[in-house]
Amino acid sequence: MNESKNIHTEILENADIEKIKETIEKYFDDNYFLLIDKINKIIVNAKTIDKIENMKYLKELRVFNKDKELFFFWRMKKLNYRFRNDTENELNEDYFESEQFLRNDKNKKLRMRNYINYNELGQAFIEDSRIVEIMECE
Repeated sequence: MNESKNIHTEILENADIEKIKETIEKYFDDNYFLLIDKINKIIVNAKTIDKIENMKYLKELRVFNKDKELFFFWRMKKLNYRFRNDTENELNEDYFESEQFLRNDKNKKLRMRNYINYNELGQAFIEDSRIVEIMECE
């Protein structure tokens, strides 16, 4: 399998809203969008993570712009994050882009970048995906 140099994954120990904010500030200036996936709804384009309100309702959080994404997700009851940077100098992976509707807002679509990797037999599979942008439907 190909190993990408533009991915960093880590467990966020003792996760709370403040630790999430610190992690976002580590990777982004003010130029980003949020997609907050809570148990009961999705919040798109939130400008602050204070919309999370309670960590127990957070399913995942994506902080992104056209070049990079910081993806927070739960695994084994611990909050993890994956940072992916696609600056032109570093993007040397196979990928394709797709569009998908938001499940709670049919007027918006997500442009997704899907990264392809290959197993030991040479069979292709989607290894990772990230949001590139949020688009209004025509």
